[in-house]
Order: sequence, then structure tokens, then C-alpha cells
Amino acid sequence: MFFSGIVVSTLLQGRRAIAAVMAANLSGAMLGGLVEYNSMYFGFRFMYLLAIGCYGAAFLHWALTRSRAGAREVHRERVRTPMNTPTVA
Repeated sequence: MFFSGIVVSTLLQGRRAIAAVMAANLSGAMLGGLVEYNSMYFGFRFMYLLAIGCYGAAFLHWALTRSRAGAREVHRERVRTPMNTPTVA
């Protein structure tokens, strides 16, 4: 709970859409509870595999999001308009 509080507060600092961050926090809490209760039914060995799958999915999401953000940044560098041209003070 301590680390989830740190993550949520860090995400809230730079976001304008607070509802999206809070919804992600609530979804994570519900998913964590579901996994916890399923560990009693399926056993801990299955939960290890499920955790590895979740970390893999998170890594893939991070990698895809990062590559898309890089592509957007390259596109912004190519397209210079008077609105996004930096000014020198």
C-alpha cells in the first residue's frame, strides 16, 4: 500500500486528468484483490506465472508507448510552424 501511494502521488503531480489516474489506481486495487483471492484457488505456482505475464505485458506497453512518443517528437521536429518555434530570450 505504501508504494502504491507513492506511485499515485507521483503520477498525480504531472497530470491534468486526475480522474484517469484515480481510475487506474482503483483498477489496480481491484485486480490485485482478484489475484489474491485466486491464489487460494489456483495456488502460488500459477500466480508466479501470472505475475511474470503481467510484468511482461507492462514492459511491452511501456516499450510501445515510448516508441510512439519518440516518433511524435521526431514529427514535431520536422514540422516547424510559427506556433511551436522556440524563441530565444
